[in-house]
Amino acid sequence: DVHALLNATPEIAFLMDQHGVILAANEATARAYHTTVQKLLGARVYDLIPPELDLHARTKALEAVDSEAPVRFEMEWKGRFLDHSLYMVKDENQQVTRIAVYVRDITRRKRMEAELQQAEEKYRKIYENATEGIFQSTFEGRMISVNPSFARIHGFDSPDELIRTVTDIGKQLWADPQR
Repeated sequence: DVHALLNATPEIAFLMDQHGVILAANEATARAYHTTVQKLLGARVYDLIPPELDLHARTKALEAVDSEAPVRFEMEWKGRFLDHSLYMVKDENQQVTRIAVYVRDITRRKRMEAELQQAEEKYRKIYENATEGIFQSTFEGRMISVNPSFARIHGFDSPDELIRTVTDIGKQLWADPQR
């Protein structure tokens, strides 16, 4: 039963024809559009989304039909980030007749990625602007990264120059290579 299969996932899942007419949908889809599954059947999905998203969604559906390959894309809607996956459903003559659409809410992941990016940017600024010399190296004594202060302390014009020049930290930078 298609309805049971669609309801096996908590994500938005529906089947539409090439014109966007919904042929089957799960309860999660009905909740997302604030309606019932029965009212969704026969409705055009493009009439349910804002006009500014309509063209992008249609374009991706056409891309999927033309390529006959799955298509994934992300859209932001009402402050939510949604990951769409479109899969072609072919008839017995191998003609694309329907499109299976699955939509996952990835808002939490997107927010976490943004927070991580901010934290990395903050760390980078601290690293780059520190007055103390900071470096990272391999166990074998090769520099992986150095901040500008570390390069200046050791008489180099840039971190890149130091990384290119110093191939053995113990022998080239330390006064007592045994340490």
